[in-house]
Amino acid sequence: MKELQLKYECNPNQKPSCIYMKALTTFICILFPFITWGQTTKFSYDELKEGFITQYIKKESTKTLDSLDILYWSTKDSSRKDWKEPKFYLLGNSSLHKADDISLPVSTFAYLNETDKTGHEVHTLYWIEPRLSHSKKYELLKKKLRKKYGYITLKDSTILIPAKWFSGEIKFMESPFLYGNQFISKRLCLATLINGQYCPADEETPAFSSRWKDGGELEFTIYHLETMMGNGRYLSKNISPLLKSEKALYLFSKNVSQHLDLSFLPDDYRSKEFTVMLRLDETLKAHLNVLKMDELTIEDRLVLTALSMAIEQQPAAQFSGFWCERGLYPAIFLTVILSKKSGSNFKYYDDKNK
Repeated sequence: MKELQLKYECNPNQKPSCIYMKALTTFICILFPFITWGQTTKFSYDELKEGFITQYIKKESTKTLDSLDILYWSTKDSSRKDWKEPKFYLLGNSSLHKADDISLPVSTFAYLNETDKTGHEVHTLYWIEPRLSHSKKYELLKKKLRKKYGYITLKDSTILIPAKWFSGEIKFMESPFLYGNQFISKRLCLATLINGQYCPADEETPAFSSRWKDGGELEFTIYHLETMMGNGRYLSKNISPLLKSEKALYLFSKNVSQHLDLSFLPDDYRSKEFTVMLRLDETLKAHLNVLKMDELTIEDRLVLTALSMAIEQQPAAQFSGFWCERGLYPAIFLTVILSKKSGSNFKYYDDKNK
């Protein structure tokens, strides 16, 4: 708060250098927490910013869901036609594609629950087929795998080959989408398999975990308010995960505005839009970072300093965040319109309108 008070003490008649130095000192305070935070997490500020630029500014992202293995999660007594959305996508384990001396392409897998002869639940990973090609070459591949590892047949005659060649950890996401040049999702599952199987009853087998990111505190507030008003279905609509929290973001704007002091601005100050990133620390507390610093005037820096201080007064866990392959994805990309009269108005960044 000391820096903000110093900023107010600048006399309008003082030389610009006075205002500039105090604005610069205050603005560094926005960046410094991120520098220290970046040393203790898996994403640096530069990496998050570069992901934003690659996907939304340069539009040069080469990542697509076609590069990932599909995984259907069901039971052994099902048929393939019963496997519906949401489907899962396997992430980043290249050894899954090495069946001893056989190299597998991007493929479709099944993760089936079944009960063994002792009554214990067993999860088994099965290979089904290549995702994008069904040429004669891969028909020969299937025959080779069936001969080497065996197979089971579902009631609709779908042939599944147990992935006995694989031991290790698999990660899979439910309905992921590309955001900041990373695949993210509300649900990330991890399981350690031995010879393609995971048995929950076997204490020596590492545990399976399914990590959810439900709504943050703001989404739950909206949910309870709408439930009281007879419209409790909002959060369960089948729409983009980001759109689900738009009302929560509106509430966040109002909460931030209550702590946002822009009284130092002249009355004729025009509202202005900034592109920013909220990054979440390990407690899910949001902190402000600006994505386009080279275009900022001294007045912009003062305004954004006040905004950062208002955001720092918000409690943790207002947003839930998303999972990515490396754990929590800590960035939320936004635009914010700031005005002396209305305070802050946050919107999710939409590159289609840029």
